[in-house]
Amino acid sequence: MMIVKLKFEETLAYIIPTYINCNNWDADFKNLSDVLFEFGCENILVVGDCNARIGKEQCLEFNPTLLASGLSAQRKAMDNKVDRNGRRLLEICNTVSLTVLNGRCEGDKDGKHKFHRGTIATTIDYGLGAGIWLNRIKNFEVQDFIYSDHQPITVSVHAGKNISEENSGLQLLPKLYWNKRIEKIYNLTLNQQIIEVNRATICSTNGIEFLMDCINNAAKPLQQKQKTGVKQNQWFDSECKILGDTSFRWLRRVKKTGLKEDMTNYSQANKRFKELLQHKRATYYNELAISIATVKDSKSFWGKVRKLNGTSHIKNAKLDALELSKHFERILNNSIHNESLSYEMPIREMSELDTTITVAEVKKILHKCKDNKAPGEDRVPMEFLKYASDLFIENMTASFNYIYNSGNVPDSFRKSIIFPLYKKSDTKNPENYRGISFNNAIAKVFASILNERLQEWLITMHC
Repeated sequence: MMIVKLKFEETLAYIIPTYINCNNWDADFKNLSDVLFEFGCENILVVGDCNARIGKEQCLEFNPTLLASGLSAQRKAMDNKVDRNGRRLLEICNTVSLTVLNGRCEGDKDGKHKFHRGTIATTIDYGLGAGIWLNRIKNFEVQDFIYSDHQPITVSVHAGKNISEENSGLQLLPKLYWNKRIEKIYNLTLNQQIIEVNRATICSTNGIEFLMDCINNAAKPLQQKQKTGVKQNQWFDSECKILGDTSFRWLRRVKKTGLKEDMTNYSQANKRFKELLQHKRATYYNELAISIATVKDSKSFWGKVRKLNGTSHIKNAKLDALELSKHFERILNNSIHNESLSYEMPIREMSELDTTITVAEVKKILHKCKDNKAPGEDRVPMEFLKYASDLFIENMTASFNYIYNSGNVPDSFRKSIIFPLYKKSDTKNPENYRGISFNNAIAKVFASILNERLQEWLITMHC
């Protein structure tokens, strides 16, 4: 049985995800009981499918902890039945001081049904809390969900000042998302930002930082809220959405009225919806498998294979973040000390390499840059530079020339996000991963300009 450990400030707390199989209920329930008896910690939250019905039982009028937490002492429940499994669940709850959260928390004051199948609506999914969890529960909400007979339970908690987690690290800034539709208003706002910045500031050590601030100030107000939750499959089309919305409407009506007629309508609508999903999915993957035979290049072939097989990420790899960080630090920062550099005397100047960087050079590089590439630590994708206004590119060129002539490279050019890519063998061993670096887009543009100059010079010199 999996147990999740959290730390609220200095207090340890635990979450036990639970599924008690109705076909093996006694054995599964015994396993849960043994864990609760042997665990020896009062700060426990049990959440999951218990396949038990407890009605409105467990009134805790004289529980001072519960009263102090603001939770209701008397539970409410739309499902009034108490069955044999429910009585045993209540017995273990009372024995180890677990409080049933259903029907007494904000978000579920009425004790909504958690299970809908056909004309049957019951509650068999529960949240059971003790100790610190009773004071931390902020919201206990039953979500609308038509893809399963069980309705998801969302438990929100007050985190406090700090939550300490194993393998914690620095949080990345939110990624900016480019959309061609925002290009015009983005550039108007960007120009206003640039005009307010002194040219001397651009041509200084902090020039790149000011330019990126201008991009963020212009782009962030234009960001649309990214959709979260269940990601729709490519075969999920408008027809699926219409039937899904219909099923959702009947589900909400069932929860509101509880009428048998509404339950029947919901059951029929949900059945049609699931049959359509099954048909769409089968058709999509059959057509995709057939299309693999017609591809003309390896890129298209592997793209279709990935669609067919799904994600290739390594799941459940218990890899320590600190060890992984030390591994990459060790292989990327070798302690090699070079002697002081010596130059050929007299120093030779090459106009092809030493000349001022031009706006034309920058635009040429930007034109070659590809869209939809992962950003670096600043979380600004290449599109925000590639499609920026001429005024911004002119100022970026001036900042590049300051860096080139002074030799003062911004700290941000030295930083990157390293993504560990699994190679082989033991997934817990950091040595079995190689790193892919994601550099800031503006640093890549500057490096590409230097690379382009060197390549052209070598061709000219017939090297």
